[in-house]
Amino acid sequence: MSLAAATSTKALALAGKGDLVGHVVGAFESETVAVFQRVAPAREHIILYVLIAILVISVGLSAVVKLDRAVTGTGLIVPTSGALYVSPFDTGIVRQLHVKAGDVVRKGQTLATLDPTFTEADLRQLQQKQASDEAAIARLKAELSGKPYRFSHDNSYQALQGSIWQKRRAEFESNLADFDSRIRGAEAQVSQYQADVREYTKRLGVADDLEKVYAPLAGKGYVTKLQMAQATDQRMEMNRLLEDAKNQTGNSVQSIASLKAQREAYIQKWHSDTAAELVTASNDLDVTRQNLQKARKLSDLVTCRRPPMPSCSRWARCPRGLSPAAAARKAPGTSHSSHWCRWMLRSRPTSRSPRKTSASSRSETRSS
Repeated sequence: MSLAAATSTKALALAGKGDLVGHVVGAFESETVAVFQRVAPAREHIILYVLIAILVISVGLSAVVKLDRAVTGTGLIVPTSGALYVSPFDTGIVRQLHVKAGDVVRKGQTLATLDPTFTEADLRQLQQKQASDEAAIARLKAELSGKPYRFSHDNSYQALQGSIWQKRRAEFESNLADFDSRIRGAEAQVSQYQADVREYTKRLGVADDLEKVYAPLAGKGYVTKLQMAQATDQRMEMNRLLEDAKNQTGNSVQSIASLKAQREAYIQKWHSDTAAELVTASNDLDVTRQNLQKARKLSDLVTCRRPPMPSCSRWARCPRGLSPAAAARKAPGTSHSSHWCRWMLRSRPTSRSPRKTSASSRSETRSS
């Protein structure tokens, strides 16, 4: 009896839980739905319970755990210290790659060759300018020293400067000859005027003596007044001519001094202009030599060679960010912004010659 009662009580308890849900559902839904709800097993909604539990756990974890988030969008990155412009030292075109990964390279072996067109053009232009400046400086030094300019007709720059020297020398000598001829003409006039002064001085003395002789004779009536007047007029004329000759002599002497001063000033100005031109040409030659030295270094960078180091590793970076395989496959003529290659090397034991290296090659082509 008691066993039946216990079983009945347990069944009522289980049924009571279902009835409780059924009563709640029955209050809002039909009795049929309430019956289904009462007889439905508890595991029927286990998936819903699991999803609710996951949602609750996710919300809890998001509140206490820091997670990285990736944000995608467009924008402009501006550094706080201002824009930084990066450009290559010089541009070039890769004409040929002589090695590839896995090759054995030796000291001094050519690794890559760049297009030397622009570099060689700049180098030739600077060499020609240097030869022209040197010829001009040699010609200017010869002009300053007054020595003849020795040049070779086979050298076009020296021949050109030789032609300029000949023209300038002819102009200089022509101007000096003009000054000298004018000075000689003035000196001849001075000589003539001095001779006139001496002649007029003598004639003035004679006229003065004649007038003195006529003066007492005229008082006694032996000399007419006309003769006395003629003697006086002759003396006065000789005196005028003498003074005029003296004045002309003084003017000619001053003219000679002026011409000599002009001649000296012309020579000084010629030398001064030549010296200034020599200084300018020397400065230009110094600049040309510096630029030529840079051009030669750039020309040497056209051929990338393996430096004298023990061994090299792998390709680290290729022109314009290409991979080693892509760089090896890329046809000659590919443009990149580097004019020299730097090999990042590391020691590696080998039983062969210490100069040999394995070009599993770490060559870094750096934008200079």
